[in-house]
Amino acid sequence: MANLSKSKTLFFPTSPRSPHKIINEIRLLVDNFSGKPWSKENQKRFASLLSKADFFEGNMKENDDFGARDRINRAPKALGFIDLDKISLTPAGKKLLSDKRVNEIFTRQFMKFQLPSPYHIDKEGRYNVKPYLEVLRLIYELDGLSKNEIAMFGMQLINLKLYENIKNQIKDFRKEKDSKKYTKKREFIFESYKKVIHKIYAEEISEEDFDLRQSSDNDLDKFISTKKANLVDYADAAIRYLRATGLVSFNIQSLKVEVKEDKIEDIVFLLNSVERKPVILSKEKYKEYLFDDSNISLFVDNRIKIIQRISELGAFLIMKEAIRKLPDLSKMNLEQLKDILEEFEFKKTNLIISHQKAELQTYSEYDDIIRVYDTISGGEIADPSLILEWNTWRAMAMLNDGNIQGNFKIDTDGSPLFTAPAKVPDIECDYRDFSITVEVTLSRGNKQYDMEGEPVARHLADIKRKLKKDSYCLFVAPTISEATLAHFYVLHSKKIAYYGGNAKIIPMDLDIFIKILAHAKSKKQISSVNLKTYLEFLSKKALETQDEQEWNKLIKDTADKWTVIPNQ
Repeated sequence: MANLSKSKTLFFPTSPRSPHKIINEIRLLVDNFSGKPWSKENQKRFASLLSKADFFEGNMKENDDFGARDRINRAPKALGFIDLDKISLTPAGKKLLSDKRVNEIFTRQFMKFQLPSPYHIDKEGRYNVKPYLEVLRLIYELDGLSKNEIAMFGMQLINLKLYENIKNQIKDFRKEKDSKKYTKKREFIFESYKKVIHKIYAEEISEEDFDLRQSSDNDLDKFISTKKANLVDYADAAIRYLRATGLVSFNIQSLKVEVKEDKIEDIVFLLNSVERKPVILSKEKYKEYLFDDSNISLFVDNRIKIIQRISELGAFLIMKEAIRKLPDLSKMNLEQLKDILEEFEFKKTNLIISHQKAELQTYSEYDDIIRVYDTISGGEIADPSLILEWNTWRAMAMLNDGNIQGNFKIDTDGSPLFTAPAKVPDIECDYRDFSITVEVTLSRGNKQYDMEGEPVARHLADIKRKLKKDSYCLFVAPTISEATLAHFYVLHSKKIAYYGGNAKIIPMDLDIFIKILAHAKSKKQISSVNLKTYLEFLSKKALETQDEQEWNKLIKDTADKWTVIPNQ
């Protein structure tokens, strides 16, 4: 049971990072511990199982009971998917594990999450809000919210009575940001965070109570820096979880979370129908309310409305020759109608992706691709790891004539939804006589090697076995760590059966990859033959250079002339 007495802001689950990862983790829990108590011993056992699970991406230590509680209590339990009094699936959890229309399941449960609750005790009576519902309301009423706006202002919305004040603070913030008074945007944003943190933690600051759980270096600057990082983490989490509803998306141009155009009716329906005030119930009654998989109605639960939406989308698909005609909807039940709507949305998404690929191959999106890379480093993007995957897919699709497949999930408006799952590469590029896997990461230092070293080589081996072609891997990060560089250098010379023999993995800093793109644009006509020749050149040089540093220097020195160097 969480105690809100020391909390001053809203909070959203930062672990797991994506709500879609909840599915496998809940399944692992109930498959191994159903009917058992959520005791410290079972928490340790679950942590050990999770750390070894092939779907798990993270740094879970064996016997880490705190890590287990972090994964299960903060999202699966709090959102009503699992009952931990005696470990069991709830009706909502069973629906989630069916892996069908999970966006609807997430939406229903998010709309019920509230503070306070029997799971979150607030003896001071400061909290009175349904966080997902009210942040969604702000997004709708303010035509979108930036990550900074959610972090600075959305996280202060701990009580319904603060809603209008928070809304006005965001409007004032926008006016001040757009005024000529501030020419240095980053400086203005940082000063704004300082003002907000001084306001939220006025008591702690006045009493110089800078105690930070994870640091012994406790002074005002460190306190502000830590609280800012926490607000940003919660804002990122709020965005990731709200996007799982399929109702909002992150606009890479405006840098805002915005209502999807085709989901406006869905959001208006929720905002008008879901009770804003938290329910006051006993723990048992609250669990009945929270665990129910159908006590929140959605726009698409209305038969007439869903038929209308299918008809409109069907007309679009007929015009685009994606389907020939509409099926007979009159005899279908609601679930069948939802299946048709999902199928049509999938076809629309494929049309969008095809159009994007065609546009990319003209290099018309080159400047925007570079802009997005620059923006990722600026910290304003929600879920930057996902945007890095998506933008690198765009870059590879622009580069030449292959079949470029991103394994991240794309939404119905063409924006990325969540990152590639654990068992597959971020991007797969299939060419006539060879293939490339592309792996990207924002991790640095030893963490980069720990997280990426083995999976990258394994993904490449899986592709080699599947396609039975010459296969290479591009590994792109803001900075390649020394350990990662050394590991991939050695794999060129070692024949390891588990990795399908020699693993031809080419690591490069992001700025070097951008040089490759710039050179390709300047040459205008680049084919997959050029790319294969260059990758093979670099792979052979891994066997000829004195060490990994010399090899890395060669990669950097040839990036801006890569179509000609291998022929010399």
